[in-house]
Amino acid sequence: MHLCSHCHDAARRRREGREERVKNRSPLRKSGDRLGIADHTARGLAAPGIINMTSLYFFGRKLRQPLSACSVFFTSVLLIGIHPDAQAASDSQATPKVTEDVIVTASRQLLPASRVGSSTTQFNEDDLSDRQTPFISDVLREAPGIAVNRSGPVGGLTQVRMRGAEGNHTLVLIDGIEVNDPAFGSEFNFAPLQTKSFERIEILRGPQSALWGSDAIGGVISLHSALPDPDESTLSLDLRGGSQDTSEASAMAEWGTERVRTAVNISRYRTAGVSASEIDPERDGISTRTAHGVIEADLHESLTARMVLRQSHSRVEDDTQDFAFPSTPTQGLVIDSRNETDFYQRYGRAELRHTAFDDRLQQHLAFGWTDTANHFIDAGRTTAANAGNRRTFDYDATVDFTTGRFSHALTFGAHQEQLSFRNRAAGFTAANQNREDEQTSGIFEYTFGIEESLWLGLSARHDWNDRFEDATTLRTTVSWQPDTTGTRIHGSYGEGIANPGFFELFGFIPLSFAGNDQLKPEESNGFDLGVEQTFLDGRVLIDVTAFTARFKDEITTVFDFTTFVSSPVNLDGVSKRRGIELTTRAQLRDNLDLTASYTFTHARDLDDEPEVRRPRHSASLNLASGFAGERGNVNATVIYNGRQQDTEFIFSTPENRVTLDGYVLVNLAASFRFHPRLTAHARIDNLFDEDYSEVFGFRSPGRSVLAGVTVDLF
Repeated sequence: MHLCSHCHDAARRRREGREERVKNRSPLRKSGDRLGIADHTARGLAAPGIINMTSLYFFGRKLRQPLSACSVFFTSVLLIGIHPDAQAASDSQATPKVTEDVIVTASRQLLPASRVGSSTTQFNEDDLSDRQTPFISDVLREAPGIAVNRSGPVGGLTQVRMRGAEGNHTLVLIDGIEVNDPAFGSEFNFAPLQTKSFERIEILRGPQSALWGSDAIGGVISLHSALPDPDESTLSLDLRGGSQDTSEASAMAEWGTERVRTAVNISRYRTAGVSASEIDPERDGISTRTAHGVIEADLHESLTARMVLRQSHSRVEDDTQDFAFPSTPTQGLVIDSRNETDFYQRYGRAELRHTAFDDRLQQHLAFGWTDTANHFIDAGRTTAANAGNRRTFDYDATVDFTTGRFSHALTFGAHQEQLSFRNRAAGFTAANQNREDEQTSGIFEYTFGIEESLWLGLSARHDWNDRFEDATTLRTTVSWQPDTTGTRIHGSYGEGIANPGFFELFGFIPLSFAGNDQLKPEESNGFDLGVEQTFLDGRVLIDVTAFTARFKDEITTVFDFTTFVSSPVNLDGVSKRRGIELTTRAQLRDNLDLTASYTFTHARDLDDEPEVRRPRHSASLNLASGFAGERGNVNATVIYNGRQQDTEFIFSTPENRVTLDGYVLVNLAASFRFHPRLTAHARIDNLFDEDYSEVFGFRSPGRSVLAGVTVDLF
């Protein structure tokens, strides 16, 4: 969170225009005021393959770079920052306070953060820009309640778990598009997802199936595209390079009029990386290309249309786990291989929003699509492939009955979803199959408020399933500000459901994996209660939230050590998670902002063993300082990930668990606008070259440096 530290005046103008649009109409993109991180409040799946046996690893839930050049840059911007004239220019600005965001994901209705009872976090446009983090997953590490695990270097399978749930219990939305992969266990692989083209990330913690349906057991992560203001047109190029033969290039074009706003971003990221294996030296890299476009048009003063299109292609070099038979000295460890994986993603959404009767009636109609394809390559030959498709149709209508001190709003909606799955394997016709599924849902939401003191929410959803039993999920929220002392009490109760994915039901890897078509959906319910307190006229905010959750019919993968074949099953019984999330935000000076978070997570399975890849303790700290009249910015982030358990498959040892050491990562970023059209950037990841592992057997990257420039052509 850095309330007064952005390098571009144009960005501030964009924010002001977006805030005005939020006030004056009901937009499709509901952007809020400037906030940094605003807290108001395994089943480990790998893509299935024949040769790439790391899939077994992820299904088994139980089962030095020189600093010289970059140092010169950081020293230069720091010297500029402490120059008396520059400091005076910064100090002369008006001191902002912590302002309030509008939350989109926490309701089917547009609500300010103070009215949201659920626990949420936001990263806005300036947070993403100032941190200079290439990938969304590394931004998420700073949020409370989230555990991120990447299998080795950049490009390795990256899972995000929320409040102790599984990776496929996190629903991911891009501009309202459900992007969880139907062919990938209904999980989203965060590895290739870059920050380019996004202006905001919203995180909604706790079970949310009453709002968002299947997969939202742990919570929801929603990403929102950037759009220009009216009469604003820009074209910019961003070029960067650095350690591990890394190169990053992107072009961003924005064009806005009073009635039409559009933005297009094209980007490419490449790195040779480091070896994913801890025992072999071969480097494993990634190459990813993304095109992202969005257009929004006011067809009438009461009718707005919007379309989003996104396409991404990534090729990742993999290492594999050694499961050779008979066993070798490296059995169970990650070893060098010639494996590669191609990921293709195509997403889209077309929508209309209509308002009437002074915005008392709002209607929304949308059609969305998700197409994914995964190709698994060994020594240049495709050995297996799968593809998934999702088609969604949405309609909802909200009626506002606000009268005097009392606010009432009622939403009715319908959601229809069609899914398909295709699997192919070279030389194994038994693995070749096509599958389909369908679901229709009815959605209800009611909100009630008394001025700005008390807000209540009630949501319900009923799913008519084609393959599974029908299901109903509920959600309630409360936000209460009892007085004017800056205290806010918030809480929520939610229910979640996650239908088994196609691969869990029907997947097949010869001699290693067999699906189970008798699986039942997983179920969860969770409760959280928190207290938020502001101090010093809103310059300091502290939020403490306690949460608890219960899981039923959890799906895990059982590995048969005699046949070497694994298969998913539902577990009998109830497992529990509980924890505490602490967030602090403070404006220490006019040009210095602090954000910190701490999470305690107690997650245990039915055998009373710690769930794998969930650290008991995690924390983050971010300091952001602007200087030289907002021309420059320095940003420092500290990430702490405590000890965590993981699964190991070394047959020669009696254990099937291993404890991974905790680690601390320090990342630095700096930028300076030398000219209205030229900004220089530099970033150091893992400043102290920490040696750590997030997944057993996989090597994480050491210190890396990335530097470059952004050129605004007009």
